[in-house]
Amino acid sequence: MHQRLILTYGEGYGLKQFLDYLASEQAQVLINWGVEGKHYVIENGKRVVPADVQKRIIEDNQAFKKESGVFLVWMT
Repeated sequence: MHQRLILTYGEGYGLKQFLDYLASEQAQVLINWGVEGKHYVIENGKRVVPADVQKRIIEDNQAFKKESGVFLVWMT
């Protein structure tokens, strides 16, 4: 049996705004790279993961994803 989700106009509009945000470049950078200065830096106009963060990602990827939320949506 299928269930249907029925939204009021206001709820549907809020959902649309949220989905629009998720599709934005800002959200994609946050989801895939994290917070600038904490999970990545900009060097010569490109995003670079610092060595200490890269080490954490390699050594304990699951804990890093859980702690930071980076990669959590797409890589689980």
